[in-house]
This record gives sequence, structure tokens and C-alpha cells, in this order.
Amino acid sequence: MYVNKISVRNFRLLSDSTLDFKDNLCLLIGRNNSGKTSFLVLLEKFLSNGSFDFNDFSLCKRKDVLEIQQDTIENELSIQLILNIEYGEEDNLCNLSEFIMDLDPDKREVNILFECSIKKNKLLEAVKIAQNMTQEKFIRKYISQFLEKNIYIFS
Repeated sequence: MYVNKISVRNFRLLSDSTLDFKDNLCLLIGRNNSGKTSFLVLLEKFLSNGSFDFNDFSLCKRKDVLEIQQDTIENELSIQLILNIEYGEEDNLCNLSEFIMDLDPDKREVNILFECSIKKNKLLEAVKIAQNMTQEKFIRKYISQFLEKNIYIFS
């Protein structure tokens, strides 16, 4: 079993990034401030049950988060990590079996989406009743209370 590809959306410097693992050896190298640490932190936050805050949103989405309204599409702001995993007959699937949804015995691939999204309605409701605090200040300080993590599988 091995990871073919990892895609990231809306996390810190990584607004839309993909890592392809094509060979047996994979190195994560790059200039300072290119997203190497952000990539590893995102994996840790989803796989080790870490929490997210305002500074975890992509730099290009933070203004949209601060200006969130009723007509905002939350999915466009959500932080996402997609793992594409390939497995073989000889692999122990005990940790992966709940994610295998295709009954085709020739299909040997699973896509898992980890998503951190804003509970928009609850956030906007709380902003309305917040006293002496602008929407921007409230979101910067309390958004972590209005985030939820979910895991999805897709083909």
C-alpha cells in the first residue's frame, strides 16, 4: 500500500498544491517559505486530531473568511487534504478497509478527503450577538470554535 498523490487546498501558503509520489524515493525540498513545513503541519493536524485557527486558512482566502456572509459558499473556504492511496492484494487493509467503497476486485485505489470547514450559520449567529466586537475581530479570535473536521471518501 502506498500514497500516490496528496493534494492540499486553502492551507496557509498552500492554496492549491499537489505532491505526486511516482518513485520509491520522495524528497520534500524547496526554498524557505515555500510551504514544506505547512504541508507537514497539515498532515499532523488531520491525522493527529490537531485543531485549526484563523492563521491556518490560506493567505488568499483570509479576506473571504473575515467577510463571510449568508451567501458565502463554505466549501470554497474549507481547508482540504486529499490522499490518493493505492493498495494490492497482499496488503493488510485493516486500517484502510472502512474507506474501500468499490466492490470491483480490480479497483485498487482509494481517495480520502479530510476537510476542515466553517459552520457558517453558527458563526454568523454568534457574530450578531457579539457585543462591542467587529465581525473581523470576532472571527480572528473565535473561529476555531466554529470549525468542524470531516472525512469523506470518493472515487
